[in-house]
Amino acid sequence: MTIGDVLATVTFLAAAGASWWAVLVGSALIYGARTEQAREALEARPWRTLGSGVLVLLAGGALAAGLASLPNGALKLLGWLVVGGLLALAALGGGGLALALSERLHQLAPNLSPLSRLCRASGLLVGAQFVPLFGWFLLAPLTLALALGLGFTSLRRPRATTSASAFEPCATQPSAQPASALIASLAPIEVQR
Repeated sequence: MTIGDVLATVTFLAAAGASWWAVLVGSALIYGARTEQAREALEARPWRTLGSGVLVLLAGGALAAGLASLPNGALKLLGWLVVGGLLALAALGGGGLALALSERLHQLAPNLSPLSRLCRASGLLVGAQFVPLFGWFLLAPLTLALALGLGFTSLRRPRATTSASAFEPCATQPSAQPASALIASLAPIEVQR
């Protein structure tokens, strides 16, 4: 192993972490109602959600690995499509997990804007998985299973039962905070000297 191999591995891991952070923030913002359902499911039934995520991970992972290892090109493609579906479920559930963590951050720092809380919560969630040994072998698989369970649960539940999210641009219910307030929260902060 040369220094080039080490640098390539570190760069790949940094890019993967930044990409997963962006996916969590993006899924929470784009799919506001579904990620809000995932957050509510996490608060209502965390162990049941984790159990369903483990089942989805085992069943979907076995199906994807079995199909992707076959020599037939069409079945191999189908296996990779199953992997893509699992990652999409994990992104949806991970957005809900990031929303739940951002609500906890709101209790600690109420002066942060909702977008800032969401970005920091997603960064904490991704960054904790890079901790050697504990993050790699315990936290990352548990987070993946929980995110899969949250994504699966949010797709199973009917959509009409959720309340409007602060991040939902086209909420069906009137929002107490208009979109202009979120845009105004993105304005640069003036520094006092």
